[in-house]
Amino acid sequence: MSKIICVLSTHNSDNKEVLLKRLAELVKENKHKKSSTFKVLLPIKDDPFFAANSLVFPEIFSVIKVTVPKGISVSIYGDELVSRIKILLKGLDVKSQLCVASERVFKKTDTESVNYMYFMKRRDGFSGADYLDYYSNSHFRFGMETKGITYIQNYIDKEATTDLAEQIGIQGASFDSVSEMLFSSIETFFYDNEVGDLGDQAEEDERKFIDRDMSFMICLRELTA
Repeated sequence: MSKIICVLSTHNSDNKEVLLKRLAELVKENKHKKSSTFKVLLPIKDDPFFAANSLVFPEIFSVIKVTVPKGISVSIYGDELVSRIKILLKGLDVKSQLCVASERVFKKTDTESVNYMYFMKRRDGFSGADYLDYYSNSHFRFGMETKGITYIQNYIDKEATTDLAEQIGIQGASFDSVSEMLFSSIETFFYDNEVGDLGDQAEEDERKFIDRDMSFMICLRELTA
């Protein structure tokens, strides 16, 4: 399954208000459509993960996520997304990045209130192939061992990303993959001692292949009509 992810950020409070209104209108328009693949995600308050980031995307405002059903061309959704993003960003000073990725769901749970996303940049010295090999065949075990979550890896399609980003006129993704964990709440996840110990091990493993200073993580919830 394929996925389109667009990250929007701004420091301008006026831009935030206008963009939030446009996003809310967009969600409302999609409420009664048969396809439920289009989601707008906004950061949760007091996110402990985001607070730990380096100065990369210091103020994430929203993430737009489009999941493309198997067997359907990304371009069909891409064409629709192009027009939507152009309308959203018209006249605003908003930074944006976009990627097209293939999605792999390792495990799934029914409680998916919070969507943790980790936009990962590989370390210097790692080829793209070696990075993906380690990420998908070794590092994945930490997600599998974490209780009570949905765990997803998204692998960036560089060529498709460049093509779609150029159509919209925004920047293609600078990251190499996106990890997702979906869980019930920050309280039950972040403050669980067992999860915390496993998270420390995962962080240590990440230092082998990820440039953590150029990666960023954030927790979001879906904006609903």
